[in-house]
Amino acid sequence: MRSLGVDVRLQAAKDGLPTARSHILITADGQRTMQTYLGACTELSVDDVTTETMGTPKAVLIEGYVWDLPEGPDLTAKAMEIAKQNGTTVALSLSDSFCVERHRESFEHAVRTGVDIVVADEDEVKALLQTESFEESLEALDGFDNLFAITRSDKGSVIVHGDQLIVQAADPIDAVVDTTGAGDAYTAGFLYGWVNDMSLAECAKIGTFCGSTVIQQVGARIEPGLLDDYRG
Repeated sequence: MRSLGVDVRLQAAKDGLPTARSHILITADGQRTMQTYLGACTELSVDDVTTETMGTPKAVLIEGYVWDLPEGPDLTAKAMEIAKQNGTTVALSLSDSFCVERHRESFEHAVRTGVDIVVADEDEVKALLQTESFEESLEALDGFDNLFAITRSDKGSVIVHGDQLIVQAADPIDAVVDTTGAGDAYTAGFLYGWVNDMSLAECAKIGTFCGSTVIQQVGARIEPGLLDDYRG
C-alpha cells in the first residue's frame, strides 16, 4: 500500500485475524460473484477511529458495508463527528442495494445529518429513497442538500446537487472483461477531481474514465499512472 502512495498510519498486526480476501468468479459477460472472507475487517471498532488515524483530509470516504460490523453505526458516527470538527467533507458509498435495505433508516439519518457527498448506483439510490424508477429518485432528491453522484452502468452517470443536474455519458469501450471494482474506481476518480477543486462535470468525466478503464481488465486495481492517459 505504501508503494502505491497510501499513508499507512498503523503498524501491521502480528496476531489476530488475517487480512480480508475475496475470490471472484467472472462470467463471460464480465459479471462477477464474490466469495469474501472479511477477516480483520470485522474487528474494526470505535476505539480505532481517532483524530490521529483520521487526520485532517479534505474528504473522508465511508463505506456502507461498515454498518454491517458490530460497532459499525457507532464508529461511523464518531468518524463523521471528527470530520465535522476538522472541516473534513464526509462522502458515503452506499456499497450495494441489499446493504441499503439492511440499514436504510440509519443510512437516511446519516445522509440527512452528517454526509455531504453520496456516491452510489441507481439501484442503491432507489433502495435508499424507496422509489421504483430513476425518474422517481430524481424527484425524491428535491430538498436534499447533499451532492449525489449516481452511476447508471452503460447509461453513464448523473450528478445532482441542489438545482444542478449533470448528465455524463458512458465512455465507449471495446469489451467488458471484468466489472469488479467499477463503482469503486468511479468513486475514486470522482473524489480525486473533487478534492482537486475541479468542476462537477470534470469530476464525473474522470470518474467515468477510471470506471471504464477498470472494467476492461481482470482485477480491480488501478495501477499508478492511469490518469497519465486522461485527456478530459
